[in-house]
Amino acid sequence: MIEIDLNPSNFGEVLACLGLFELAELYCLSFGGFEEREGKIKFVLETEVKLKELIEKLKKAKISSLQIQNLSERKCPVEIELEDGKKLILDWWLDPLLRDKKTSFLKIWGGRMHLHLKGSEKRSYLARYQKEINVEKALENLFYRKPLVSLGFDTWGGWDRSTAGYSYDDVGEPPYVSPICELLSVIALRSFRPKEISLNSRKGLEYYLWKDRLPHSAARLAFVGIWIGKPLIGPWRLEIREKGQAYKHLTQSQRF
Repeated sequence: MIEIDLNPSNFGEVLACLGLFELAELYCLSFGGFEEREGKIKFVLETEVKLKELIEKLKKAKISSLQIQNLSERKCPVEIELEDGKKLILDWWLDPLLRDKKTSFLKIWGGRMHLHLKGSEKRSYLARYQKEINVEKALENLFYRKPLVSLGFDTWGGWDRSTAGYSYDDVGEPPYVSPICELLSVIALRSFRPKEISLNSRKGLEYYLWKDRLPHSAARLAFVGIWIGKPLIGPWRLEIREKGQAYKHLTQSQRF
């Protein structure tokens, strides 16, 4: 069993827990849920795989881009191949109908940022996060932070309010973000998609946490509030704020 203490108002930490769920499901039938005690929330994953094993598999995985004809390189799907041959294909940011003309509202990183470029690890953000994974540190605190350029999911690890949403070029130095949080968030969105809503006249996201230990397929529905078991924890809502045309950032979530 894996237990993770998290801050539910940080959308990235929630996604990171679900990213672990996504990885564990590759190896065995797993059940995940959340516990709320004295105002604190914990993610519990009932699985045969240990947390250390999942982190080590992620650390050793091969990350590469999949080239698709007529699709710009920065939008190409990403393949994560674990050392035992199991694979995850990530392409959730693509609109299946419009392809290169439009991307998902969940793609919040700037247009010049590449998740992965074939043969160019220096410009690959996922590879950077992977390189910064320290297994021992992660076992002590899964969300340890380092100065890194952020994809925007770790909302508590970014710059302060006066600089939130600005690019690296604007601020002059990277924020402190959790490498595992950013990497697992991209993996989690493969299956766990929040609702798109309107919040304070802006685009927003809504998600729920659930108390039952649910299999992966049912957990995906509970995440958007579709469940008739124990009362859900939420909804949690956050805004997608924009600066110009290229940069977006997520606000901290609030419970409604």
